[in-house]
Amino acid sequence: MTPILTRGELAAALAQPRAFLFLYVNWATQARHSLLVARQVVAEWQAEHPDAPAPGYMVDVSDECGEVWDALVEWVTAEGRSGQLLMSGVGPLLWVRDGRVVLHVPGALSYGAAKLAAASRSAFAAERDH
Repeated sequence: MTPILTRGELAAALAQPRAFLFLYVNWATQARHSLLVARQVVAEWQAEHPDAPAPGYMVDVSDECGEVWDALVEWVTAEGRSGQLLMSGVGPLLWVRDGRVVLHVPGALSYGAAKLAAASRSAFAAERDH
């Protein structure tokens, strides 16, 4: 997972045709375990779909402040997603297509890699590409 440290890096990540976005906090064990699951999901997607890359990005939202936090709040609000997504602490994973959230889970650990890999195939289906 590539860490996002600036507003510009977030914008570049959201500009990808498809991407995984993981929201991490350094104070929750669940987030650390969810990160491992998210990494498995990204790796499985890359292995199965080398012709349709979906990079994995991670944003540390532990401090709930700063330029990346502000940009995330703006984006999540514009997407009509709950603010709880940013504050859950259990490791949310978002599937993003062309800057839009097409799917999210509140904590990757709760679903497991196999189920989330199947969800990825649906969220990033090749026939939906343009």
